[in-house]
Amino acid sequence: MRLVGAFVTEAAVTDAPLKRSRLDGAGLQRRTFGEDVWRCPCGGRRQVLARP
Repeated sequence: MRLVGAFVTEAAVTDAPLKRSRLDGAGLQRRTFGEDVWRCPCGGRRQVLARP
């Protein structure tokens, strides 16, 4: 199979969708496995106490 006349125009390159922002580990786990890592077994929400 051979493509004939398939050209990429400048408009096609500039109209490309914007790059999505990165997810943090907790967001990725929630999105992939449906598990909320911020949920505490006691029913509350966990908090970040310190960042590197």
